[in-house]
Amino acid sequence: MPWTTIAVVWGTTFVYGLLDRSWMSYAPRDKVLMFTILVIALLLSVGLGINPELPGLTELINGLYRPFRSLLAP
Repeated sequence: MPWTTIAVVWGTTFVYGLLDRSWMSYAPRDKVLMFTILVIALLLSVGLGINPELPGLTELINGLYRPFRSLLAP
């Protein structure tokens, strides 16, 4: 993913957050959760910008459940 794409997506998200203030009425716990998810997404997008060959979320979940494959099989 090129750096320009990452910058455009994050810039659009930032501008949308400034223009749409409905998130201000959420509970503080919800605001922290949304901010945490955005930070995780930022770190993942920067990681993909640096190394595009990083495994995706699906490979991560498959790796986590691989030891339990025999238990989960029908």
